[in-house]
Amino acid sequence: MPMPLNTKSVSFNVQIWPEIATEEYHLRLTSIDGKTFRSRPLLVPSENSSAMKTLRVYSDAQKKPVDVQVAADRIPDLQYDFDPTRGAVLLTDAGVPFWATLGGFSNSTTGRGAINDLYRGKYPDHVSHSNPQWVTDDGKPCLEFDGVGTYLEIPRGALPWHGSFTIDFDVKPSSSKDQSLLINGTGARQNGFALDIKDGKLQASFKDANWALQRFATQLSVPANTWSTIHVSYDFEKLTFSVNGKSESVPLTLPASNIGFTVIGAGWTGNPFAGRLRNLHIVHDAG
Repeated sequence: MPMPLNTKSVSFNVQIWPEIATEEYHLRLTSIDGKTFRSRPLLVPSENSSAMKTLRVYSDAQKKPVDVQVAADRIPDLQYDFDPTRGAVLLTDAGVPFWATLGGFSNSTTGRGAINDLYRGKYPDHVSHSNPQWVTDDGKPCLEFDGVGTYLEIPRGALPWHGSFTIDFDVKPSSSKDQSLLINGTGARQNGFALDIKDGKLQASFKDANWALQRFATQLSVPANTWSTIHVSYDFEKLTFSVNGKSESVPLTLPASNIGFTVIGAGWTGNPFAGRLRNLHIVHDAG
C-alpha cells in the first residue's frame, strides 16, 4: 500500500495489458479513516465498433431478471479448440481466463483463482490418470473419459451464474449406465447447473439462489455408442434442453446459488462419465 497522499488531487499513469477484450477495471481509493471509494467501471476500448445487443441478466438490486444493452463483442463466446497438440489444455479465443484443463486444476492453466478442491473425500483412490485421453473418432479429435477418474475442468465464470447462457457439446457414451455429464460447483457442493444421463435420458438439476436444488427429468434420449448433440440455454424465463434437435423446456427464473467451476466427466453421484466429448461451446447469452 502507498503512503497517504494527503492531497485532494493526484495524477498518475500506469500500463495495463488486458488478458481478454472484455476486461473491466476500476480505481479504488482508501481514505485515512478507512473509507473506500470506487470509480465507475473502466472498459478496455474496442478495436472495432460493435452493434448493441439486448442481454438478459439477473439484478440483485431489483431481485429480478432485467434486460441491458451491451456491445455484442463484449459478450464472451467460448468456442473450445479440440487440438491434441495443446496437450492438457483446451484453449479458446475468448482468452486465458477461460482456458480449460484436462484432469488438473484450471488455476494452473489460467494463472488466477483458487484451487477447486472438488474431489476432497470423493476422488477415487486408485486411478491410472486424471486427464481424458486424446483420440480420433470419425476423423476428428475428441476426448475420451474412462468413467473412473478422468475429468475436464472449466474455470469459474466460464458458465455465468447471474447471466443468461448457452452451452453446446457432443457426447458419445460408451455404455448405457447412469452417469454424470457436467456439474457446476466448488468443493463437494453443487452451485448451479448440472447434467446427467439417467435411464438413457437427459436429466438436469439446478441449485438456485435460494439454495433449493431443482431437478428436471426429460424424455430426451442419449443413446450409448452414438454421437449426440446436446444444447442447453437459459434466459431467466425457461431452461431449454435439446438432444439431436428435439427440445423440452421448463420454467426457471432465479440465478445460481454461487459462482463455480464447471466439470465434465466426474460429478458427485459416484457415476463418472465414460465416453467421448467434442465440440464444446459456451456463450454468455441465451440462444
